[in-house]
Amino acid sequence: MSGAVQNLDVRSHDIPPTYAVCHISPPHAPYTVTDPPAPLITRIEPLRPRGLCVRIHLDGDEPLEVTLEALELSRLGVGDTLTPPTRHNLLNADADVRVRQAALNLLSYRART
Repeated sequence: MSGAVQNLDVRSHDIPPTYAVCHISPPHAPYTVTDPPAPLITRIEPLRPRGLCVRIHLDGDEPLEVTLEALELSRLGVGDTLTPPTRHNLLNADADVRVRQAALNLLSYRART
């Protein structure tokens, strides 16, 4: 049969309708695509003398450098998984913190009257 569901004629086999068997064949794909497992945070290393930036070491992935404030806002720690949405939120928080720091740095050098 060409369809995914093969219908059986219940009357010709003398099988009660409640016990009729239907074979459902799964779709045959050449391959299945699965998402790789989310990496674990294995270590958080402070950078620079004051430690306002940190390097996040991931299990089987390249480390990320973000601000400590962004890491605290994301509430991540060693042993947590860094899923793609969590990683996106962490990098967005890091960009927000860096923009604010740049603006405050610019304001600190302006002439005060």
